[in-house]
Amino acid sequence: MTMFTPPLLNFNKLNQRTHKFSKSILTIAILSSLALVGCGDNNSNKPAEQATAQSTNTADTASTPPDTPTQQTTDATQKLNAYIDCGNQNQMVQRSYHHYSRWVKDMNAGPTGKEPVINGTLEIIAPIIERCTTKLTEAVALTPALPELDKAASELATTFTAFTEINNKAYTYYEQQNYKDDDFTQGKAMHPEFVKAYEAFKTANDAFNVALDAENNKVQNAELAKIEQTEGKKYAYWSLATSMKAKTMVDMISQESFDAEKASALLTEYETSMTELKNQISAKGADVPANADIMVSDLDELLSAAKKRIRRVRNNEAYTQAEIHQLNAGSPMVDGSEANVVEMYNRFVQKANIVQ
Repeated sequence: MTMFTPPLLNFNKLNQRTHKFSKSILTIAILSSLALVGCGDNNSNKPAEQATAQSTNTADTASTPPDTPTQQTTDATQKLNAYIDCGNQNQMVQRSYHHYSRWVKDMNAGPTGKEPVINGTLEIIAPIIERCTTKLTEAVALTPALPELDKAASELATTFTAFTEINNKAYTYYEQQNYKDDDFTQGKAMHPEFVKAYEAFKTANDAFNVALDAENNKVQNAELAKIEQTEGKKYAYWSLATSMKAKTMVDMISQESFDAEKASALLTEYETSMTELKNQISAKGADVPANADIMVSDLDELLSAAKKRIRRVRNNEAYTQAEIHQLNAGSPMVDGSEANVVEMYNRFVQKANIVQ
């Protein structure tokens, strides 16, 4: 992620925020639009499932040897979609950690047992655990090998497993209110392990996201050029282009400070691409998925959120005390905040990953 330095604008009340915003940006699955163009399929299967089906079909085709570029591309897509699925699901780790840190006033010292509100942690359920352990490990073994990303994925699986074990142990402890029976002894004992496991996960997750973004960008840039050459600038092109420009814009404006002029240029690029995509959806061509219109409102809401975010930074507009209270409570609905931009972007990604 590139940080632009001149001019850096800061909010004069940011220091009053007791909980810094932690980004959790979702990723759009690889090649979802190309799968539509190639198959003429307007169903709503998830991208990772489509990739599996494509891989099976390729294996059943005698004319395509297993090590051809076509097979490798399909396998890479399946691998990357598994990685993306885990990356999108493991945000429950951050949610649980921040849920816990909001009632534990001093994360260095840990809980005292005298807090006015004791909320415990959030449970991380089995399907999410499977995506970031079993399925993630299986994806590492797929060809082609992507050494840096595969290594990061393996480390992520290890740290994710360690965190979910202590997290869910803590969840049960607090959910059953066992602290009322042991004078908070186990709650205090679990705290250092919980924090250590989260910090290890965060380090691994950050490295994983960097490696995944790099690989994702290479694939998307290549596919965008391929679509333009083979299909022209139609729905598939503008769908992929818009998602790429949205990600670039959000990566920048979800920072605490950024160059507002450069951000405005990225906003213009997103708005131009978004308008073209909406025109394609409205035209309802044969290449447009039947459910593509579910994205339209999210595209508009992301545009609005981005404009409010850029205005706040450009005008050096401080948060009100009420807004600071909302931000500290974890609300993503403060206009012009980093959290609001990411929330609107993630809603768009969730819809885009449905549209097939």
